[in-house]
Amino acid sequence: MRFLNFIRSLFIKEKSFELSSDESRRIVKKSDEVIKSKQLFSQSQLTLDCVAREVGTNRTYLSKAVNSIKRESFPCYINSLRVDFAKEIIERDPTMGVEDYAIACGFGSRRNFVKNFKEREGITPSQYKRHVSVTKKLKSD
Repeated sequence: MRFLNFIRSLFIKEKSFELSSDESRRIVKKSDEVIKSKQLFSQSQLTLDCVAREVGTNRTYLSKAVNSIKRESFPCYINSLRVDFAKEIIERDPTMGVEDYAIACGFGSRRNFVKNFKEREGITPSQYKRHVSVTKKLKSD
């Protein structure tokens, strides 16, 4: 019986974590601002708890807000910010190596960086670098 009550209490607690869409948007907007301004995505061990603390909410609210507004999980959300940042630094400095970009953006490994970049952009970071170099050369001519 005690186990059944415990299961019921989990279900009831879960119900109490419902967020309004306005509150979800507010949390996601604040997390975008904090993560980008402090470049938290560049920390390879960034956690949901860490961002929630910075935003002034709890991990459950942040996770639910990201899932609802961004339509992706928290790790996917962070990886998309990392890929966006990678594109920025590749455009600024296309001379760095792929592993250097991976480290600068907070990816734990070169392999994970290339995989995420290709999933989001449809090309590898090396292909993107070549594209940036060719585009810059054409603009300068």
